[in-house]
Amino acid sequence: MKTKFEVGDIVELKTKERGTVKSIEMVFGEGNNLYLVTIGENDLMYSESLLTLVEKGNNLKQSQNVDDEVEKIIKELSLVVNPNKEEALKNACKIQKYMVLREVPLTLSDVKSSDSQINEMFDELENGREDYITNSYVFSCILSRVGMTVCNVGLKDENDEFYMANLVLLGNEYYYFDSSLEKEIYEEEKEENIEEFSLCCAGLGKKSYESFFTPVVTFSFQNQGKKGLVPKNIALEDISMEKINEKVSSI
Repeated sequence: MKTKFEVGDIVELKTKERGTVKSIEMVFGEGNNLYLVTIGENDLMYSESLLTLVEKGNNLKQSQNVDDEVEKIIKELSLVVNPNKEEALKNACKIQKYMVLREVPLTLSDVKSSDSQINEMFDELENGREDYITNSYVFSCILSRVGMTVCNVGLKDENDEFYMANLVLLGNEYYYFDSSLEKEIYEEEKEENIEEFSLCCAGLGKKSYESFFTPVVTFSFQNQGKKGLVPKNIALEDISMEKINEKVSSI
């Protein structure tokens, strides 16, 4: 017989106190099952009808997996926290190059969160799945963790199909970073035996990028996927590719 709560779930009492399900003590049927719940330093018995679910235990585990992986990447790439404009550009270029060249672990997991953004990142960082939505969310998650302003931007391509990339604030203007297109170009060059790697889809302005894609809406990672208007202060011109690739030559 299935119970409403599982070991590890965070639950709330009618008194608004919160605790963690330590064990399922007795299964009598829906609403009557008994649980041992840890509240502070005490383990107390409660009936199912007295408890409300706050967070599934496996969601917390998955969130921690993502947090650990993001912190590992930040350390590995020596990203600067609360960077100035030049440091922010270097951070963004490092992440873009890393996402194109890294070896994705081919592991599988059936752990899923109720948070769709956590699922997207988990698929990318743990399960080896990649697509433009996932890439965009992972890119924005990592940079937001080091104090940068970055958003996921929804676009329409020339066939009026949905696409997603990133806008990164550098100084007073936003620039486009497209790790998905970057990887696609890299894979094509590999097939043509072009060995030297350089970024070409980073630090792009309106004039070049919006000749292929039209921005429609933004999704803020920091605000739980809240939709917003496309910022007006997107740079017109690209940052020079020479300057971009100087920033990542050490990776």
